[in-house]
Amino acid sequence: PTVLNMIDPARSTVQLLMDIYKSDNFNITLYDFLGNKIKDIYNSELNKGRHDFDISLNQYSQSFYLLVIISNSKIESRKIIKHF
Repeated sequence: PTVLNMIDPARSTVQLLMDIYKSDNFNITLYDFLGNKIKDIYNSELNKGRHDFDISLNQYSQSFYLLVIISNSKIESRKIIKHF
């Protein structure tokens, strides 16, 4: 996948916009800065095309987070800074 847009730092919501070049299984997960899994965002197949996800951070404290995107062919990660 190509991550096209992620507005960071975030207050309440992060928008993840991805272009998928071929259908594949994806696992998108949010972790805290210690590596603890916080939230499963998505875990299923995505078809070729553009996809966006709104990830709510309202219930989480001000901190650094890591968004990990795993497909059968690639692993990507993005840092998220949550502030008030």
